[in-house]
Amino acid sequence: MHSIKTITNEVKEVAKGNYSNSKLEAVLKSIVNGVIAIDNSGNVILINDSAKRILDISDAEVIGKHLLEVIRNYKLTQALDDYINNRTDVVLDFEITLPPSKNLSVFINPIMSSEFHNKRVGSVIVFNDITELKRLEKVRSDFVANVSHELRTPLTSIMGFVETLRDGNVKDEDTLKKFLDIISLETERLTRLINDILTLSKIENVKEDINKELIDLKSEIEDVIYILENKAKGKNIKVSLSVQPDNLKVSADKDWIRQLLLNLIDNSIKYNKDNGYIWIRAWENIQNVCISVKDTGIGIKEEYIPRIFERFYWVDKGRSGNAGGTGLGLAVVKHIEVTLVAGLKLVTDLERIADHAVDISNTVKRIADEQYIKPLIDIPRMADMVKKMVNESLDAYINQDSTRAFEITKMDDEIDYIYKQMFRELLTYMMEDPKNISQVTQFLFVGRYLERIADHATNICKWVIYIDRGTHEDLNK
Repeated sequence: MHSIKTITNEVKEVAKGNYSNSKLEAVLKSIVNGVIAIDNSGNVILINDSAKRILDISDAEVIGKHLLEVIRNYKLTQALDDYINNRTDVVLDFEITLPPSKNLSVFINPIMSSEFHNKRVGSVIVFNDITELKRLEKVRSDFVANVSHELRTPLTSIMGFVETLRDGNVKDEDTLKKFLDIISLETERLTRLINDILTLSKIENVKEDINKELIDLKSEIEDVIYILENKAKGKNIKVSLSVQPDNLKVSADKDWIRQLLLNLIDNSIKYNKDNGYIWIRAWENIQNVCISVKDTGIGIKEEYIPRIFERFYWVDKGRSGNAGGTGLGLAVVKHIEVTLVAGLKLVTDLERIADHAVDISNTVKRIADEQYIKPLIDIPRMADMVKKMVNESLDAYINQDSTRAFEITKMDDEIDYIYKQMFRELLTYMMEDPKNISQVTQFLFVGRYLERIADHATNICKWVIYIDRGTHEDLNK
């Protein structure tokens, strides 16, 4: 990311006419920040593509228009009016919100010219999209607040009873035992909470490869049922298991699969009624292995279901507290599922990318000795964009950067457009001379393979978003 000072200096050189159009274009495209230059009246004299993207400005002509015709925002209007009317030379730094919920940081920096006695000749406005940063800050803030509260509650209870016992005010043996039981229960609750927090943190911050192995799913579920057997018997709950086929196997991290199963089945026991039932099913469909845990508990109302995977969310806090819940069990399940599924899908997409790379190589071999019917323009353009998409989608995956993932997918639309354009052009070559059909077909194959690689890079971005936000986005529209 360019510094504000660097961007200002670049724009200043542009204003002085020191850059050619080609260099100007290269400079502006290299700047990921949104950049708009205005004159002293507030009219736009320069805008880069990043600014159009960040501000959702169409390709309609904006040069010469007043900035407030381009961006309608009260806070920006007030700042700009004050800036222009007072002719201030200080740097302004503030934040604005654009509908529906986009957060931007805004820097207004004057362009001073020595040619005009060091007076201001215009201003550079730099926009940074901080929407995702704000979201993460809120998530982090809410998490810290919730953790602090949930840790404080059992600790306060433990400290209170310890103080009472230490003062020697409890003489009755039954009361003493009751107090010690409460301390023990609260300590167990505290331990569960800390373990869930550590598990969630481990899953969220995993950077290394998932430790996959071939797991017998039926055997794994039976082990978990055995671990929780006494807990189920305490409420006289019957557990039924059906796995189809009987030898169903999955490639996954064994520890995470076990944690997922433990949390799901433990929840079914906690919130089930006495003398209830739990039905566990696992089966295979075309692409996935599905696991279902159904019980005779009181259930969850439909309006609460979208929130059940949120950290520290309880439909009924009192009920959850009595059952020994931490509010993190389903959040752990969700993150394990997301990480495992996304990791496996990533491998599949990388395999397909490699397959198409081999397809392109084989196609090139077939026409290597031929005289091309036309210079190659579109295919190299597509290849450069595809290479960038693959590299940046993997970077986004490693860094779990969903904002970057969304940006990468926009390149897919451009690649699709180039391919369609190339198809139409090459079609005319085939129609003009049937001898061109063979070579044109090979060109189209290469273009199609590149387009498919771009689709798989988009799939990787989709899983990045899924990991980060827990939502499926249809990015291959």
